[in-house]
Amino acid sequence: MKLFRGEELFAADYTWLPQKILRDRDRAEASLAAVCLLIALRRYRSVYGELPGAIDRLVPEFLTRIPRDPADGKPFRYSRAKKILYSAGQDGIDAGGSQKSDPEEAELDRLDPTYRIPW
Repeated sequence: MKLFRGEELFAADYTWLPQKILRDRDRAEASLAAVCLLIALRRYRSVYGELPGAIDRLVPEFLTRIPRDPADGKPFRYSRAKKILYSAGQDGIDAGGSQKSDPEEAELDRLDPTYRIPW
């Protein structure tokens, strides 16, 4: 099936595209997981007056399950001490969250996308 007029498109010219789409999909899934967890953490804190010691304390009262990290399929990571949620990122290595101090840069960190818990 020909979709374009003129020059033929060669698949070799677009080999990068599937990887970019997968990375963007994983980033979107990680962001969605973080938003769900932030809402559940906020609700937990409003009921108990503090953040939970472990992320699994959100189940079943606030979540049906802990969202999976798209990088490795394990439960999304949480650190009460650092007040962060994070993904293992593109390399699949759990490095304890991004080292970037700017929250926006930390969220965009390819190796460890990290979401700050703001309260």
